[in-house]
Amino acid sequence: MKRKLASIISNVLNPFVIGFVTIITLSVYDTDTGGEAIKWAAISLFFSIIPVFLMVTFLVRRKTIDGFFISLREQRTLVYIIAILIGAAGLAFFWIFESPPLLRAVFTAGVSALVIFMMVNMFWKISLHTGFAAASATIITIIHGLSGLLAFLLVLPVAWSRIELQQHTIAQVAGGGAGAIAIVTFIFRACGCY
Repeated sequence: MKRKLASIISNVLNPFVIGFVTIITLSVYDTDTGGEAIKWAAISLFFSIIPVFLMVTFLVRRKTIDGFFISLREQRTLVYIIAILIGAAGLAFFWIFESPPLLRAVFTAGVSALVIFMMVNMFWKISLHTGFAAASATIITIIHGLSGLLAFLLVLPVAWSRIELQQHTIAQVAGGGAGAIAIVTFIFRACGCY
């Protein structure tokens, strides 16, 4: 029963879903009209979640990687590299065409986190599930203040699910969460978002 619950949590609150919801939320929050929100959400998803999701799906079907959430640390490097290149292209686009500031900060933090997590991945498997959940909760807290801290209540079940499914150790989920919080906090402050 615990393993089934952990599997549901891990599948529902995965990095793709959390990233998608975060992008849509920030696009709505940081634009003045519905049209602008749709435009920047579509551009953001084009330079992040959608191509990485399609690439991972392709690699799983070709059996290049062991599963959708890539259990084997050694298989993650290719996905990290491609995600970094796609994110960097998006970031350049955002700076050139003056995207909403929060989306620029999110892409800056995202690319930074991917580079750091990829380097860590060379010798240690860090939890992306927990990292994405903690990054999203940090962004919500930065935007909404103390009430945003409630978002961290979702980080705990995500971390527990990854440990329960034996995909990560306590240290790996703590590292993913703490690393994401530190990176988002630093980048958003540097970008003047709070």
